[in-house]
Amino acid sequence: MSKQRNGKGGRYRGAYRNNTGNPKRSSDSDSVLKIKSSTDADQSANEVLRKASRLESNIRDYPLVIAALRSEALASPAEPQRPVLTGPQREVEIAKMEYTAKYQVFTDQQEEMRKQCISLYSYVHHVLLDKSFQKELEQAYPDHATMDLREYIDAIKDFYHTTISSLPTQRRQHAKKAWAELKQSQADSLTDFRQAVNDARDENNSVMPVDRHLTDAEIAEAFITGLNSNFEYLTAKMERDQMEKLRIRESSQVPTPYLDHTGYPSNLAEAYRKAREYEESQRDVQGTKSQLSSFATTQVNDRVDKQFVHKKTGRTKSLKEMTVKDKPLDYDLPPCNKCFPRFPGNHFAKCHDEFMDSIRKGNKRPSKSDHKYGKKKYDFKQKAKEEVKQAYLTLKKATKAKEKAAKRDKAKAENSSEQASQFTTLLSTFDSDTD
Repeated sequence: MSKQRNGKGGRYRGAYRNNTGNPKRSSDSDSVLKIKSSTDADQSANEVLRKASRLESNIRDYPLVIAALRSEALASPAEPQRPVLTGPQREVEIAKMEYTAKYQVFTDQQEEMRKQCISLYSYVHHVLLDKSFQKELEQAYPDHATMDLREYIDAIKDFYHTTISSLPTQRRQHAKKAWAELKQSQADSLTDFRQAVNDARDENNSVMPVDRHLTDAEIAEAFITGLNSNFEYLTAKMERDQMEKLRIRESSQVPTPYLDHTGYPSNLAEAYRKAREYEESQRDVQGTKSQLSSFATTQVNDRVDKQFVHKKTGRTKSLKEMTVKDKPLDYDLPPCNKCFPRFPGNHFAKCHDEFMDSIRKGNKRPSKSDHKYGKKKYDFKQKAKEEVKQAYLTLKKATKAKEKAAKRDKAKAENSSEQASQFTTLLSTFDSDTD
């Protein structure tokens, strides 16, 4: 790659170039984000670069190339296709003008992308790198000034790994420690944390023997247990389901295929999908909001038409089809956030008012632990009235029972008298025939 010129003075991008970054960028956040040797660093090069990619100032200044800090492919502008210059002269002229305008936009985007690559390189090299780390990197990569931006970022990561130790045991201990301390911060999105898990997995597997590589189940479990407090309910539920699954499989010899769908997911993709569904269901109960993502502001549109599967019956329903009779736990969804944990797993947030109405009407009983529905003050007068009313109802019921018994006895007596008269008539007839 040929050297790229920068500025009016014609200085080449390299080790001898002055810091051309924005002087206002020497903020507190930049002073905290420093890539150092592993012996002096409290966070790895991957973590520093990911955090730098989420800074609003970097997103604003380098929107076209900020993804390089996360080792992602850059979206290069597409060159417009040349038009077919056939047909009437007027249409040919219009096609030429359109192509010229599109090509000018293409070249402007390329130039802007080139400038942002140079500026981002300068920011990383002169601001993010610690002085000692910078000197060692320049000695290890004397051609760093001619590197492509992504190649330069990868060189920083590779050089950081070499500073850990040349001894396999120390590098393994470092990788194990990084994997054990893997946690999602409040500022990390699910996508960022998934990338952090992948980076930690690659670092661990690169220094471990093949038989000690992390399995898909271990990676998925680390992802779920490492989620921040926003996913506390999901994490606790999966942990309970996992313990229940292990208990059932240890005590039962009968195949239980439904247990494969409970507990911790089997791979990272499934764990990420469940975390996303949980996050979307939480947004659904809070309404549509505008949220700042890692790279741009996007409008969060709740996918209420998404189908969720009932764990026991296998039937599918969307969120808008859920009723007060449906339980969120059956669909691996969070319960109502308005009254949880008083009625855990009983209903969805959109059915909260209907659920509370059913409680007031006596269709459901609230939890005894609910202070709002605790024991009321004892009312002696009301209790005496209820006892009198109950005694009156009991006496009335006994009176009716006696009246029914008397009527029944009277009917029996009348029936016996009628039968006796019939027998007397029959006997008198028989005596007259005999005479």
